[in-house]
Amino acid sequence: MIKYKTLLESIPNSSVVVAIADFNPPSIGHEILIKKVKKIAEYQNSDYIIYVSGKQDRTNNPLSITKKLHYLNLIFPNTNFVPNDQENLLGTLRYLNNKYRDLYFVVGDDNYSDVSHKLISHNNSV
Repeated sequence: MIKYKTLLESIPNSSVVVAIADFNPPSIGHEILIKKVKKIAEYQNSDYIIYVSGKQDRTNNPLSITKKLHYLNLIFPNTNFVPNDQENLLGTLRYLNNKYRDLYFVVGDDNYSDVSHKLISHNNSV
């Protein structure tokens, strides 16, 4: 059995700022999100990760993950974009919870109520 203090000391950084988006296609709203994540991470002296959804379909999400990452890296060089290989939001946050002490999750206004509802429901069920 590992002691809690030992576990906390083994975590590489104390905090991470995270955003998840479809970026299909990248937009001005996404630019605002990316800049906000970077600004909060700098202020908190923490890591940041911007997850790019791999979701693709013919109607709402026509770009492949490869194309999205290509465009994002051209538009926003030196930004930590990571393909999101988790099944859902909670899977991503569980994965990060094992690596960081504090998670700061940044979400756009259009997704705020849905995301906050999912997180509150999850926290109340645990």
